[in-house]
Amino acid sequence: MNAHCRAFDGDSVIEIDPDVAKLIVGMKKAARWSLLPYGWFEESDGSYVIFDRRYRLLCLTRPNGYVQILPFAEQAMRETDANWIRWRSQHWIYSDLTHPDCNAFSRSRVLGVVERLGLKDEIIRRREVLRRQRLAGWRRLRPRFAR
Repeated sequence: MNAHCRAFDGDSVIEIDPDVAKLIVGMKKAARWSLLPYGWFEESDGSYVIFDRRYRLLCLTRPNGYVQILPFAEQAMRETDANWIRWRSQHWIYSDLTHPDCNAFSRSRVLGVVERLGLKDEIIRRREVLRRQRLAGWRRLRPRFAR
């Protein structure tokens, strides 16, 4: 059983099946960057709402430079978000073709947004929240597999 459950990385699988290796590397890539800024909504008053790769809202920046960190929601775009975001345009920092994992320019743009808006501590906090939730989920499942 342990042989089937061990983790694979893209390098070891590439010899067996290059397509599966690309999929695994792509999954790692998506998870690594999912909490970092992916784009923003521009509002008519000049404010910007920054969101991550899963469209969870990170922060609101006002025209005067004030940055407000928004509450973390595990799901993307809650109904309450849609009620107060009156955006007139949507923009992205990168696309799938220019993913920061393999594109230095996109990587510098994403990290620049994190630096300029002071999002580092919030992103670390969100990563820790998700990690704890995953561990709690595994603890609930473990008794089922122990039988």
